[in-house]
Amino acid sequence: MNHLSSYNQAYEEGAQNPESFWTNQAESVAWFSKPTHAITTNSEGLQEWFSDGTINTSYLCIDKHIDDGFGDEVALVYDSAVRGMVEEYTYNQIKEHVEKLAGGLQ
Repeated sequence: MNHLSSYNQAYEEGAQNPESFWTNQAESVAWFSKPTHAITTNSEGLQEWFSDGTINTSYLCIDKHIDDGFGDEVALVYDSAVRGMVEEYTYNQIKEHVEKLAGGLQ
């Protein structure tokens, strides 16, 4: 199956049954508290996504990759044409910088 047909199939599944499709997609996310519904409607008639689920986006951006064994992989590339410099940061290095900043703020 090529990427386009895979995309088209996923699009059709999502359009035909969004609740089931997005609940299934949510299985690939590390939740602190898994949602019971993908889409709910609040008292104002607005749709909310995964409203009863809880995640930590900082964990998902940094720590999960380290936990999965990618700590020494490049996570961020700083490329400045103005300064003429390129710097690469691994997940472990980013976590160290975040911990130092958090300690300083504390």
